[in-house]
Amino acid sequence: MLAHPKIEVNKGNKGDASPFFIVCQERHMEVVSLLLADQRIDPNKPKKNGTTPFFMASHDGHKEVVSLLLADPRIDITCQAHSGETALEAAFRNGHINIGRDLLKLRKFESHHPSLESI
Repeated sequence: MLAHPKIEVNKGNKGDASPFFIVCQERHMEVVSLLLADQRIDPNKPKKNGTTPFFMASHDGHKEVVSLLLADPRIDITCQAHSGETALEAAFRNGHINIGRDLLKLRKFESHHPSLESI
């Protein structure tokens, strides 16, 4: 399907979730890898609420997806939902401490919560 010229690879559903967003959320690792290899894919395309695939993978604790996304230089780890919450904050708020610690090691962003800096 990716080879078909009429396929809109980044087209979202009613909530504007792209196929890439959905496979990340559902943890279909082989498909995530396949889509990341296609340069037409916008891996940072947000849904209407501003959440990106990376934000949701961090939020939901999908460590394997987060690792795959972090390996792609196109991924914006500083993304924020419309609420202003970052992927780092979402990971910690939802108890995904290992993901939060991995993100803190990257130091490519600033947290809105000073208490996160001590973790």
